[in-house]
Amino acid sequence: MKIQAYKIPVFIKNDLGTVQGALVYGEDVGLTREYQTDILNALGVADFDCIRLPAQDVETDTDSILNAACSPSLLGGGQSAMQVVRIDDITVKCAKAIQTFLDTAHTGFLLVTGGNLPAANAIRKIFEKQKNAVSLPCYMDDDRRIGNLVSETLRQYAIRISPDALQWLQSHMGADRMISRMELEKLVLYAGEQKSLNLDDVKNVMADSAHHRVDDVVYAVANGNVRALENGLCVLLDEGIGTIHILRMCQNHFITLHRASTDMINGMGIDDLTRAVFWKHKKAFIAQLQSWKPKNLVRALYVLSEAEKKCKQTGTVDFTILSRSLYQIIGLKKR
Repeated sequence: MKIQAYKIPVFIKNDLGTVQGALVYGEDVGLTREYQTDILNALGVADFDCIRLPAQDVETDTDSILNAACSPSLLGGGQSAMQVVRIDDITVKCAKAIQTFLDTAHTGFLLVTGGNLPAANAIRKIFEKQKNAVSLPCYMDDDRRIGNLVSETLRQYAIRISPDALQWLQSHMGADRMISRMELEKLVLYAGEQKSLNLDDVKNVMADSAHHRVDDVVYAVANGNVRALENGLCVLLDEGIGTIHILRMCQNHFITLHRASTDMINGMGIDDLTRAVFWKHKKAFIAQLQSWKPKNLVRALYVLSEAEKKCKQTGTVDFTILSRSLYQIIGLKKR
C-alpha cells in the first residue's frame, strides 16, 4: 500500500507492525535516511543487526531474501526472533525475490531503499499493491513542511525565535531534509542556555551552511562563472547534495531574477528589488539583473525544467544531466 507523504511519520510510529516490508524511495536523500532510522527504531532493531543483501545477489537468487529473513537471529530467540533484511539501491531485477518474500509466511521484515523511482517501476508497484507492504515516498520539502520542521525542532528544545528570524530562516532553508536537520542542529547548539534566537543569530549560523554552498553554485551559474561552477559542483557531489535540490534552487533563483527584471523595467528601485536578497549576494544579484535579458531568463527556466524531468526519468542522482544543463545556462547569459 502507498502512504501519503504527510501521514508517513504517524504510520511508522503507530502502524509499522501491520506490514512485513517497506520501500523508502525518492529524491530527498536526507529524508530517506531519516525514515530508515525511524523504521529501525520502531522495530527495535539496530542498523548493525540487520542483514544487508547486495541487489546484484538478490537479482540472481529468488529465495535470497526469504532465506535471510528466516535465518536464526544473532541476538537469540531462535526462529521466532525478527530478522530485518536490508537492500539498498534496489533494481527491478529484484522484483521476483521481493514477491517471494512477501507471499510467504515468516517473522522477518524487509527494508528496501531506492532513488527517484517512477510510477511504472516494478518495485514500486509491488509495495503499493501488497497489503503486507508499504511504499514510502520521500519528496523534497515544500514551504509548509519546512515550516513544520523548523517549528517542531525549536519547540522540542524550548527555543524561542523572533518572528523576523523565523521568517528569514524558513525562506532560506532548502528542500533537502538532511541538510535542514544539520542547520537546525547548529542553531540549537548556538542558542545554548539562553534558549533564544534573533535575526542576527540565525544569519551568523547560516552564513556558511550547506544551503549557502548550494547558493554558491546557483550564483556561479547566474554570474556565468565556469570555474566557480566546476569547484562548487565538486563540493556538492562530495557532500551528497541531491540533484533535484540543486536544480530547484536554481529555478527559484531564476524565477526571482525574472520577477525582479520585470519590476525593474516597471520602475522599481534597486533597494526594493534586493530587500529579500542575502547580504552576501546583493552586489552579484544587481549585476545579474543588469546583464541578463528577460527572454534568456525564460530560456534558462525551460532548461532547468527539462533537466529535472530527465533526472526523474533516470531514477538516479544524475550529475551529468545537472552539469550539462548548468553549463548550457551559462552559455545563455553570453547571448
